Amino acid sequence: MVRHGIRDRLDARCRTDSWTSSRLIAKIFATKMLSLLRRGKPIEERAHPELPAELMMQIASCLASDADRQTLRMLNRQWKAAVDDSVIRMSGNMYTLHNKDLERLQAFKQLQSLDLSQWKALTDLAGLQCLPKLQSLELNCCTGLTAGALRVLALLPRLRKLDLSCCAGLTDDCMEFITGVENLEWLSLQGCKGLSAAGLSQLRQCKRLRYLDLSGTQVVSLGFLQLHSASGKGQRMAGRVISIQADCSRNRAANVPSHSSEWRCSLRRLRLADCEGLAESALCSLIGHAELETLDLSRSTQALTGASVAALQQLQGLRRLNLESSPEFCDSTLLELTLLQGLTHLDVSECAELSPGAVSTLRHRMPATCAIYSATS
Repeated sequence: MVRHGIRDRLDARCRTDSWTSSRLIAKIFATKMLSLLRRGKPIEERAHPELPAELMMQIASCLASDADRQTLRMLNRQWKAAVDDSVIRMSGNMYTLHNKDLERLQAFKQLQSLDLSQWKALTDLAGLQCLPKLQSLELNCCTGLTAGALRVLALLPRLRKLDLSCCAGLTDDCMEFITGVENLEWLSLQGCKGLSAAGLSQLRQCKRLRYLDLSGTQVVSLGFLQLHSASGKGQRMAGRVISIQADCSRNRAANVPSHSSEWRCSLRRLRLADCEGLAESALCSLIGHAELETLDLSRSTQALTGASVAALQQLQGLRRLNLESSPEFCDSTLLELTLLQGLTHLDVSECAELSPGAVSTLRHRMPATCAIYSATS
């Protein structure tokens, strides 16, 4: 009676198109079916293949894990089609993936998020071109990927998030295909040591980036992030910053190809941790990025000095600054940070050269709304 009651209520919701209010009932229905399957009980007569396809998709969309979706899709052809049409997120644990196995993804036309992380045997992504709605693609630690494999990215018009961290096979030749993703907003190249500073300069073509992670790369200059509208601001700054701005301009001319169009990226988060070659003058290239909220310079020892702190003052939206484990970060430079009154989070932990007195002074001078982390091991 309970089973038929649920089905009757679902049918009623389907007839009245009250999909929002039917979601809880659909979730209860899906949970009961999965409970029977997990206990090894027969379910053929309870699978309800006669339900409308739209209703079955509503039930399938309530399932959170790939394992549950795979269990449900194995019941019969109707449920397989319902699951395939409702899946919008998938990770590699549904199948044991090789290059040819990507062709199976063509059944999931609604797929928006795909995680293929750590599949070291993956060398060809051509199978992804059948996913026109894909928005998020995670390929971190896919060490077999090369420039040839990334050509398919241009065929994913809705792609906004791309995670290529720790892909050891990436070289400068790959940047042409990465920067060719027109709507890219989120990009991680963390640990891609095969990318040179010249190759990374091609990121200037990504005009919609909001999140960028270059941690552990060979980046030296950030000239590719320079905003044309901010190029004259250095002339109105203090003398030492003018000098840094000049160095930055020379760095940009040496490492970044010219572009006729102005870069108008609204960058919000930038990670530059473990960038050992990052120049002191690099930070002045961030002037003008009013929406930049988070900057991670942990373990990038050359990036921040007393002179470059003045450049950070121009970042009116900066709220989080991470300077963890910067061995050359000293007391005099630390006190310069008191000029950054807009910060809400400041991490100076594991900085061996900082004295407790300087940290205490910093706490008194910074606003009470700023959380300061200064623990040492």
